[in-house]
Amino acid sequence: MRQFERLKKRRLGEILVDEGYITQEQLETALSLQKEGGELLGRILIEQGYLTERALARAMANQLGLPFLSTENYQLSKEVVGLVPSEICFKYELIPLDKFGKTLTILMAGMVTVEVVETIQQLTGCDVFIYIGTASDVQDALREWVSPSAMTQADISVSSASWMSWFDQADQEVRKSTVADVGGDGVPGDEEDEKPPRTVAGAGG
Repeated sequence: MRQFERLKKRRLGEILVDEGYITQEQLETALSLQKEGGELLGRILIEQGYLTERALARAMANQLGLPFLSTENYQLSKEVVGLVPSEICFKYELIPLDKFGKTLTILMAGMVTVEVVETIQQLTGCDVFIYIGTASDVQDALREWVSPSAMTQADISVSSASWMSWFDQADQEVRKSTVADVGGDGVPGDEEDEKPPRTVAGAGG
């Protein structure tokens, strides 16, 4: 899984400020509100009008060193979507995008872990390449393409809250880590959305 060898260890708040999504003052205000009410930081930033869902997703992608992708104008395939069981799609907030040879590209709005990737690899027999997307994009795709089977509507609707909690979970993991090169090397900024590669070289493994 070479894609995961380059995961970055930067605080999301730091990325949001460095990339110009929010100001240092806005971050400090949100952190103060979080201490007062205990609400998720990502939700506070969005509710205060400091940040959009799309910008937050981009920051998460940046923090993980993974590419960001929007499903706008992206045509999904029922055959490819069906490669991953619906309960896995809803549980981990993901949607299969495309398949190139033995590589399956996945859009995720949930917490990205090696365990999730290994589960998908075992179920599909494919290498997995992860893209980060917004919760709205993934939820809309799930509603359109994936039958919830035994999942209840309550199970499905919890995804927005869990997506927001990822912001804090990822930051907590960074706080636990001691990394010398905080700045990292060559993380993606706010360039045009990237499309899945049409070649599989280096995509998984």
